[in-house]
Amino acid sequence: MVGQLYRYDGGSWKSPGRNPLTQAIDYDWSDSNLPWAYTDSSEWESRIPDGLTVADLQTGGSDFYTNLNNTVNAASGRVLVKLPVGDHVLTSFRMIGSSGDPTYSMGYWNPKLAGFVGEGADQTFISLAANSTVLDTNGTTDRTTDALTKLSQMTQASFATQQMSVFRLDTVYNSTAVPIFLGGLTVRAAAQRSLTSISSDITAGGAPTVPQSMPHQGVFIYGGGVSHPDSVVSHCRFQGAGKAWTSQPPFEMANYCSQKNQVTIYNTESDGRMSDAYDSSRPLKCGVYMINGEISSVLQDSWLHHTNTSRYAANDESVVSGTALTNHYVAIRSKIEQIAATQNDGHGGWSPASCMGWESSNALIELTDCILSQDDPYTSSGVSAHHASLTVTTTDRSGGRFKVIGGSYRNSAFPTVDGYFCLRIAPSSCHWYADGVANTVAIKDSNGNNKTAHVYTGTWPPSASYLSSNNLSPDTHYLIKPGG
Repeated sequence: MVGQLYRYDGGSWKSPGRNPLTQAIDYDWSDSNLPWAYTDSSEWESRIPDGLTVADLQTGGSDFYTNLNNTVNAASGRVLVKLPVGDHVLTSFRMIGSSGDPTYSMGYWNPKLAGFVGEGADQTFISLAANSTVLDTNGTTDRTTDALTKLSQMTQASFATQQMSVFRLDTVYNSTAVPIFLGGLTVRAAAQRSLTSISSDITAGGAPTVPQSMPHQGVFIYGGGVSHPDSVVSHCRFQGAGKAWTSQPPFEMANYCSQKNQVTIYNTESDGRMSDAYDSSRPLKCGVYMINGEISSVLQDSWLHHTNTSRYAANDESVVSGTALTNHYVAIRSKIEQIAATQNDGHGGWSPASCMGWESSNALIELTDCILSQDDPYTSSGVSAHHASLTVTTTDRSGGRFKVIGGSYRNSAFPTVDGYFCLRIAPSSCHWYADGVANTVAIKDSNGNNKTAHVYTGTWPPSASYLSSNNLSPDTHYLIKPGG
């Protein structure tokens, strides 16, 4: 039941049916043109992977956790839980595993849970209540104080991300790859208990202010070293499901995160602001999309917007294979805007973030007919934000390929380069740049005609007179900024 994908075949896009270049669809997503808008539930239910058992949520318990746990435990194997209209509220993070670490805890986790299917993102909600407690593995002892203490001791030097999440879904069960599915629902979280101190070495982007609501992830898709190709997220909405403090570990958090998986996301909105159900001012709260070593990540007809820190963030430092082009990242008719554009509203932990970024990757990266709006006017240590970034954290891998066709590239932050596709590659010694951008990067217009790279090494952005004197046009050229 999983939809087929457009594929790039050396020089042209191959489609199983519709051509993305002539697709009649308004993909300039907004509050009045929502990607998850629907006529009926078949639009996401038709994408449920084959073989998944679906069970209605039981209703005999006193709370959502009890009803969900009873439903999952009653199933003979993996089960997809169908949720009715309403707000399904989790009130605690429960520790999992045997580590004894109170920050390794989830609002819900059971390896038998294959996911959720709702009645529509405007009707079915999974919510994390304000000031949810942290409970031990038995669900009895309150470990909230222990969790806050552990968070206060986490360091930037360790580069370890804390694992508290609204819920976790696994793509491995009994050592076998299995699919997950999320469809037709909203995931959101209220403000949690305040963290009042942090490690003194957490200084990237300026030390985050304290106190703040404690950091946590939204939805965590766990790969466990094996992954099923039919995992799907469809017609979902994420509203401030996480809480981020920084744009790098330990407190880089997002609505959605996944590691070493194969997931296709259709018609989904990821909004980094708090839901208006909790605060009508909609403060910026978290990132939108964090993926690590994904085997295949496809984002189609989706809208990512309004982060406090971070971006569409892909890091391949821990890839499944070091072989070039093993990992595949695709975005089709998706819109990304208002990414880290406000310096985290004075809360620190911020750094310039391009709309999309891939770190230490040698993947095949393909963008088709996307709308990317660079809205961050600030620079830090000479670094500015762009539409996309290809950078290195520790490991510099060779052989990656970056391909873009069509789309619209807006720049409200730097109007002189509005319309140009702007790409940052850093450092200039990395393979993306050193191997020659003519080899590693291909940017095409909507008719498939190649655009020419222009490398700009001055202070960003280039002036209108510079662009004019070099006979540059967004119709024929794209801009590369090596380094900052």
